[in-house]
Parts: sequence; C-alpha cells; structure tokens
Amino acid sequence: MARLCPASLPFVCLLSALVLSGCDPKPTPQATKPTPLPPPPHGDAREPVTHSDPPGEPATVRGIVAALRDEVLNNNSVENPDHVFIHLLEVYHHSGLDLAQAQLRRGKEAALRLAADTLRHRSQRNLKQLEALHLNQHSPGADFRATSPAQVRALQQALQRVRRILATPVKAGNPDQEFAALTALYYQSGLLLARTELRYGREARQKALAKQWSQAQQRELRALNAWK
Repeated sequence: MARLCPASLPFVCLLSALVLSGCDPKPTPQATKPTPLPPPPHGDAREPVTHSDPPGEPATVRGIVAALRDEVLNNNSVENPDHVFIHLLEVYHHSGLDLAQAQLRRGKEAALRLAADTLRHRSQRNLKQLEALHLNQHSPGADFRATSPAQVRALQQALQRVRRILATPVKAGNPDQEFAALTALYYQSGLLLARTELRYGREARQKALAKQWSQAQQRELRALNAWK
C-alpha cells in the first residue's frame, strides 16, 4: 500500500473538501407569500379572490317584472323592428321562466301552479326555436335598419306603451295574488308587443311567431283571469 507523503496531506485534504462541497444540494429558495390583490373599484374585496358572491335571495315576481320593464326600453328603435321583436321575445320567454319558477317555489293555489307550469314549458320550448332564428337574422348582409323615421317613432311609442303596462301599480298580497296580478301585466304587455310586430314587422317568419305567441298568451291570460 502506498504511503502519502506528509507534505502532500494538506493538498489531499483541500481536494477532498472541494469534492464534498460540490455534492451538497443547492439550498431550496423559500416560497414568498403572494401580495394580496387590491379591491376592485366598486369596493367588493371578495371578487379578486373568489370571483363569486354568496347566493342572494330568490327573485320575486315583482323584481322579475321590474327587470322586464327596464329591458323593454333598452333597445334601439332605429333598428329593424323584426330584430327588436326577436330580442324582446327572448327576454319575455326568459322572464316567463323566472315568473313560473317563482310561483312553483312559493305559490300554493293549484290552478296558479298549473298556469305557471304551462308558462314554463311554453317558454322553454319557444326559446329553443328562437336560437336558430336569432343567429340567422344577425348573419352578414342582414337588414339592421328601420324603413323610415315614421316607423322609428311608431316603434318607440309602442315600446313606451308596453313599458307603461308593466309599470302599473300592484298592491302587495300573498305570493298567489301577486303572481296573478303581475303575470297578467306580463301577458297584456306581451300582447301589445306581438301586435306591434304584426303591424310593423317585415319578415314572414317573425310575424308568424308573433301571431302564435299572441294566441298562446290569450289562452293563458284567460286561465289567469278565471282564477282572479
């Protein structure tokens, strides 16, 4: 066995230290805690973190009709009346679903629950039919303009009348009474909207939808009035 020279011992020790130091794992950097996001401009500090708010109270028939009333005038009256009608028809069907669900959730009268169920099924069916028509009327080359200034004024006046019907005061009552009174306004304003399309609309398919919708609303309104 070869013996190490005493003079070479310091060199060997230094070499061993360098080799061992190269085998040491590198220190793992410590994760830094992310800086909390500032609250959004509207002041709700929950949104940057969760992006969802706790569920609120279920919609009431009053709130549904009030939202529908505000949506009626959220349209440009210089557009093609057929486009305005289809947009509002979708809004009405969604509102009909909400009204039906509110009554089925809180109402007790069997006749009104049946009326709500009828409204719910019809609204669901009609919304499916509107999907293709909505896409078609917004295809390239579609006519987006009204035909004349007189038509613009007539359409705006009709929408004002629809909104006034929805704004009719209804006194407070139990869920069944409020559903009957407010849903009657929903039907009455819808009938006026359908008549507006039949008078000023240009597309045969939209006018046919207005006629079918008018007939369905008249039947459902008669059933509602029979309970009242």
